[in-house]
Amino acid sequence: MSSYPKISIAIVTFNRVQFLAEAIKSAIQQDLPAAEILIVNDGSTDGTNSYLQELNHPLLKIINHTQNQGRAAARNTAVKNFSGDYLLWLDDDDFLEPNALSSHLQIISEHPEADIIYGNLIQCDQNLLPQKELYFQKYNHNEIVTRLLFEDIFPQG
Repeated sequence: MSSYPKISIAIVTFNRVQFLAEAIKSAIQQDLPAAEILIVNDGSTDGTNSYLQELNHPLLKIINHTQNQGRAAARNTAVKNFSGDYLLWLDDDDFLEPNALSSHLQIISEHPEADIIYGNLIQCDQNLLPQKELYFQKYNHNEIVTRLLFEDIFPQG
């Protein structure tokens, strides 16, 4: 799998520097390298700027909003600036399993017709102890559009 599609990992953050290191670490330590790890700092005032300035890793691409514009605007910034073939969202208080990218690429190769892919999500407490798992659910084609309009049906990640 030397020539495979590249996945950009996008992390949007605002005043959550206490969680950010674990998210970034999990993105860097993937079994396959990401195209980039794009971090959009949405005007944080809690030390996030200083923390991000200290980071030095070739995969990191940091974009700073000078003031908070909200999660939607920060996500739009990521969409406009990612360079990979695909975009994987990673919340600033989450982390990826080490094989997340290879798992996503396997699904992409098995289902090239898919527009969105997602997997299970394990919710943990502040000590990273698993509390609940949100599982993949199959929806028929007619049902999915309605559910997307009125519900958050895909686990983040």
